[in-house]
Amino acid sequence: IDATYNFFFWFCIYIQFPESSKWQCFFIYIHGCPKGKHTHRSCLLNIPDYKDLVKRLVKSGWKIALIELPNLKDTSDYWDDGGLKYRDAYISKLKQVVEVMEFADQRKYNWYIGAISYGGLHALIGAGKLKVFKKYVAVLPVTKLNALSEFSKYCNVDYFDPFNEVPNLKYSKGYIFYNISDTKVNGLFSE
Repeated sequence: IDATYNFFFWFCIYIQFPESSKWQCFFIYIHGCPKGKHTHRSCLLNIPDYKDLVKRLVKSGWKIALIELPNLKDTSDYWDDGGLKYRDAYISKLKQVVEVMEFADQRKYNWYIGAISYGGLHALIGAGKLKVFKKYVAVLPVTKLNALSEFSKYCNVDYFDPFNEVPNLKYSKGYIFYNISDTKVNGLFSE
Protein backbone atom coordinates (compact mmCIF):
# COMPACT_ATOMS: atom_id res chain seq x y z
CA ILE A 1 0.00 0.00 0.00
CA ASP A 2 1.26 3.45 -0.86
CA ALA A 3 1.63 5.20 2.50
CA THR A 4 0.78 8.55 0.92
CA TYR A 5 -2.58 7.14 -0.25
CA ASN A 6 -1.95 8.63 -3.71
CA PHE A 7 -2.80 5.34 -5.40
CA PHE A 8 -5.21 4.15 -2.73
CA PHE A 9 -8.22 3.66 -4.97
CA TRP A 10 -6.24 3.36 -8.19
CA PHE A 11 -7.93 0.43 -9.98
CA CYS A 12 -11.22 0.26 -8.23
CA ILE A 13 -14.17 0.55 -10.56
CA TYR A 14 -16.18 -2.04 -12.38
CA ILE A 15 -18.99 -0.49 -14.41
CA GLN A 16 -22.01 -2.23 -15.89
CA PHE A 17 -24.04 -0.48 -18.55
CA PRO A 18 -27.55 -1.24 -19.74
CA GLU A 19 -28.00 -2.01 -23.42
CA SER A 20 -29.92 1.22 -23.87
CA SER A 21 -30.07 3.76 -21.11
CA LYS A 22 -33.48 5.37 -21.10
CA TRP A 23 -32.94 6.75 -17.61
CA GLN A 24 -30.29 9.12 -16.40
CA CYS A 25 -29.56 7.23 -13.21
CA PHE A 26 -26.19 6.09 -11.99
CA PHE A 27 -25.85 3.92 -8.88
CA ILE A 28 -22.58 3.58 -7.00
CA TYR A 29 -22.61 0.25 -5.20
CA ILE A 30 -19.95 -0.66 -2.65
CA HIS A 31 -19.04 -4.11 -1.38
CA GLY A 32 -18.91 -5.14 2.27
CA CYS A 33 -16.51 -7.80 3.60
CA PRO A 34 -14.03 -5.71 5.56
CA LYS A 35 -11.74 -8.52 6.68
CA GLY A 36 -8.93 -9.71 4.51
CA LYS A 37 -8.47 -9.52 0.79
CA HIS A 38 -12.04 -9.11 -0.41
CA THR A 39 -13.18 -7.28 -3.52
CA HIS A 40 -16.38 -6.74 -5.43
CA ARG A 41 -15.48 -9.88 -7.36
CA SER A 42 -15.32 -12.01 -4.20
CA CYS A 43 -18.29 -10.35 -2.48
CA LEU A 44 -20.82 -8.62 -4.72
CA LEU A 45 -20.39 -10.64 -7.85
CA ASN A 46 -20.41 -14.02 -6.13
CA ILE A 47 -23.42 -13.62 -3.86
CA PRO A 48 -26.63 -14.47 -5.74
CA ASP A 49 -28.79 -11.75 -4.15
CA TYR A 50 -26.22 -9.05 -4.90
CA LYS A 51 -25.78 -10.26 -8.47
CA ASP A 52 -29.56 -10.29 -8.91
CA LEU A 53 -29.89 -6.71 -7.65
CA VAL A 54 -27.22 -5.47 -10.06
CA LYS A 55 -28.84 -7.37 -12.97
CA ARG A 56 -32.27 -5.94 -12.19
CA LEU A 57 -30.97 -2.39 -11.97
CA VAL A 58 -29.05 -2.71 -15.24
CA LYS A 59 -32.08 -4.29 -16.94
CA SER A 60 -34.26 -1.35 -15.87
CA GLY A 61 -31.81 1.14 -17.37
CA TRP A 62 -29.47 2.06 -14.53
CA LYS A 63 -25.72 2.37 -14.92
CA ILE A 64 -23.86 0.74 -12.06
CA ALA A 65 -20.39 1.51 -10.72
CA LEU A 66 -19.12 -1.08 -8.27
CA ILE A 67 -16.51 0.62 -6.11
CA GLU A 68 -13.60 -1.52 -5.04
CA LEU A 69 -12.53 -0.79 -1.48
CA PRO A 70 -8.82 -1.08 -0.74
CA ASN A 71 -8.79 -4.24 1.34
CA LEU A 72 -5.43 -5.42 0.18
CA LYS A 73 -4.11 -6.64 3.51
CA ASP A 74 -5.35 -9.13 6.08
CA THR A 75 -5.12 -6.44 8.76
CA SER A 76 -5.63 -2.79 8.00
CA ASP A 77 -3.68 0.26 9.15
CA TYR A 78 -5.98 2.59 7.25
CA TRP A 79 -7.52 3.87 10.48
CA ASP A 80 -4.39 4.74 12.47
CA ASP A 81 -4.97 8.47 11.93
CA GLY A 82 -8.67 8.23 12.78
CA GLY A 83 -9.48 7.54 9.13
CA LEU A 84 -8.60 11.03 7.83
CA LYS A 85 -6.38 10.01 4.89
CA TYR A 86 -8.65 7.09 4.03
CA ARG A 87 -11.75 9.31 4.03
CA ASP A 88 -10.08 11.94 1.88
CA ALA A 89 -8.90 9.32 -0.63
CA TYR A 90 -12.37 7.72 -0.72
CA ILE A 91 -14.21 11.02 -1.24
CA SER A 92 -11.71 11.99 -3.92
CA LYS A 93 -12.45 8.70 -5.72
CA LEU A 94 -16.21 9.26 -5.58
CA LYS A 95 -15.77 12.76 -7.05
CA GLN A 96 -13.56 11.31 -9.77
CA VAL A 97 -16.17 8.70 -10.72
CA VAL A 98 -18.86 11.39 -11.04
CA GLU A 99 -16.66 13.75 -13.05
CA VAL A 100 -15.26 11.09 -15.39
CA MET A 101 -18.60 9.45 -16.16
CA GLU A 102 -20.40 12.74 -16.75
CA PHE A 103 -17.57 14.01 -18.94
CA ALA A 104 -17.35 10.74 -20.90
CA ASP A 105 -21.10 10.60 -21.52
CA GLN A 106 -21.51 14.38 -21.88
CA ARG A 107 -24.54 14.41 -19.59
CA LYS A 108 -25.53 14.90 -16.00
CA TYR A 109 -26.80 11.90 -14.07
CA ASN A 110 -28.99 11.48 -11.05
CA TRP A 111 -26.47 9.90 -8.68
CA TYR A 112 -27.36 7.36 -6.00
CA ILE A 113 -25.12 5.51 -3.57
CA GLY A 114 -25.78 2.42 -1.53
CA ALA A 115 -24.45 -0.71 0.02
CA ILE A 116 -24.64 -3.30 2.75
CA SER A 117 -22.70 -3.61 6.04
CA TYR A 118 -19.13 -2.26 5.70
CA GLY A 119 -20.13 -0.86 2.32
CA GLY A 120 -23.15 0.78 4.00
CA LEU A 121 -20.74 2.69 6.21
CA HIS A 122 -19.05 3.95 3.04
CA ALA A 123 -22.41 4.87 1.50
CA LEU A 124 -23.32 6.98 4.55
CA ILE A 125 -19.96 8.77 4.52
CA GLY A 126 -20.21 9.40 0.77
CA ALA A 127 -23.76 10.73 1.02
CA GLY A 128 -22.79 12.89 3.98
CA LYS A 129 -19.73 14.41 2.35
CA LEU A 130 -20.96 14.89 -1.22
CA LYS A 131 -24.14 16.71 -2.18
CA VAL A 132 -24.17 15.10 -5.63
CA PHE A 133 -26.14 12.08 -4.40
CA LYS A 134 -29.88 12.38 -4.89
CA LYS A 135 -30.56 9.48 -2.49
CA TYR A 136 -28.67 6.87 -0.53
CA VAL A 137 -29.37 3.43 0.91
CA ALA A 138 -27.49 1.68 3.70
CA VAL A 139 -28.59 -1.85 4.61
CA LEU A 140 -27.33 -3.11 7.98
CA PRO A 141 -24.57 -0.50 7.88
CA VAL A 142 -21.59 -0.54 10.16
CA THR A 143 -22.12 2.62 12.18
CA LYS A 144 -19.12 2.36 14.47
CA LEU A 145 -16.10 0.86 12.78
CA ASN A 146 -14.52 -0.33 16.00
CA ALA A 147 -17.69 -2.30 16.82
CA LEU A 148 -16.50 -4.83 14.23
CA SER A 149 -14.20 -7.43 15.72
CA GLU A 150 -11.81 -6.82 12.82
CA PHE A 151 -11.36 -3.19 13.91
CA SER A 152 -11.87 -3.43 17.66
CA LYS A 153 -8.29 -2.35 18.37
CA TYR A 154 -9.07 1.21 17.26
CA CYS A 155 -10.44 3.55 19.92
CA ASN A 156 -12.01 6.10 17.61
CA VAL A 157 -12.25 6.48 13.89
CA ASP A 158 -13.73 9.95 14.06
CA TYR A 159 -13.08 10.87 10.44
CA PHE A 160 -15.03 7.85 9.20
CA ASP A 161 -17.94 7.94 11.61
CA PRO A 162 -21.42 8.38 10.11
CA PHE A 163 -22.66 9.96 13.33
CA ASN A 164 -20.48 12.95 12.44
CA GLU A 165 -22.41 13.18 9.16
CA VAL A 166 -25.83 13.50 10.80
CA PRO A 167 -26.04 17.28 10.13
CA ASN A 168 -25.37 16.61 6.44
CA LEU A 169 -27.60 13.53 6.16
CA LYS A 170 -30.45 14.99 8.21
CA TYR A 171 -32.10 16.79 5.31
CA SER A 172 -31.08 14.40 2.54
CA LYS A 173 -33.16 11.54 1.22
CA GLY A 174 -32.08 8.07 2.14
CA TYR A 175 -33.01 4.73 3.56
CA ILE A 176 -31.22 3.03 6.43
CA PHE A 177 -32.23 -0.50 7.29
CA TYR A 178 -30.91 -1.81 10.59
CA ASN A 179 -31.57 -4.65 12.99
CA ILE A 180 -30.94 -4.20 16.71
CA SER A 181 -30.25 -7.90 17.13
CA ASP A 182 -27.44 -7.79 14.56
CA THR A 183 -24.33 -8.66 16.55
CA LYS A 184 -21.91 -8.34 13.64
CA VAL A 185 -22.31 -4.62 12.91
CA ASN A 186 -23.82 -3.81 16.32
CA GLY A 187 -27.22 -2.54 15.23
CA LEU A 188 -27.78 -0.89 18.61
CA PHE A 189 -25.56 1.96 17.43
CA SER A 190 -28.02 2.61 14.60
CA GLU A 191 -30.96 3.40 16.86
